[in-house]
Amino acid sequence: MNLLLKISENPLMPIAVLATVWYSTRDFLMLTAALMIMITFQVIVERLVKKEVSKLLFISWCLVIPFGAMTLLLRDPIFLQWKFSIVHWLLGSILLGSYLFKGPVALKSFFLSK
Repeated sequence: MNLLLKISENPLMPIAVLATVWYSTRDFLMLTAALMIMITFQVIVERLVKKEVSKLLFISWCLVIPFGAMTLLLRDPIFLQWKFSIVHWLLGSILLGSYLFKGPVALKSFFLSK
């Protein structure tokens, strides 16, 4: 099980999976489905092995699934593309607000797990 966790936490894994799907199919809908499956796999493996899911992965999963589903149902890639914009704006707003009100502590607590 720890091997699955190491594989799913490897930062090259999403790049390899998505690049393989894209270059073999050139279909954005297949790429969206692969992304949804891959991030769900990461959440399940992390939950089984660590008994908890990291905040960043969980937030990303919570956005990928509905926006990916809308992309697949409506066959319009704009919904999944909005997911990345929302995550970056949300993260930037949290970090900026935290820095202005408390100092750079939120950055450490956001990315470091227990």
